[in-house]
Amino acid sequence: MNITQSRGAAVRERISRFVPKAITNYPFEILACLIALIIGVPLVLGIAAPTSLLALLPMAAYLAYCVALILGGATLAVGLRVRNAFVIASGLQLLGGSFGVYGLAVIAVSGVATGWLAFGAYCLLSLLAFVRALHFRRLVDIQEGATRIRDKETIL
Repeated sequence: MNITQSRGAAVRERISRFVPKAITNYPFEILACLIALIIGVPLVLGIAAPTSLLALLPMAAYLAYCVALILGGATLAVGLRVRNAFVIASGLQLLGGSFGVYGLAVIAVSGVATGWLAFGAYCLLSLLAFVRALHFRRLVDIQEGATRIRDKETIL
């Protein structure tokens, strides 16, 4: 039994050497960024067009949605790269709104009977993105508060 456990531990250790720390530390953010970019880039290029959004939105609003999706994903990727909580929160807020819009569009076009699963998935992504954005905004608030306290201590 110890041999199996030690083999498993050795395999996990080897695998962990190749997994970037960002994937381990920020799995939801990586997933949201990939979803946004994989969906947004083909939409803005005209390669794919969801009928739910095209049926509900005028072309200018549709393009704004596509740009918001790509901009949110790119902002999130940059924030993760430079490790800036404010930039990560901004990207997550853009993505949260974009995911929510798509969830509402699916339910509006497909109806509750057929679109409830996609609606639930996208609304859950939206909710999680907003919750994570609140988390990162709170981290920024805490850091700013700590800086103000430190400044007051040095003045006194």
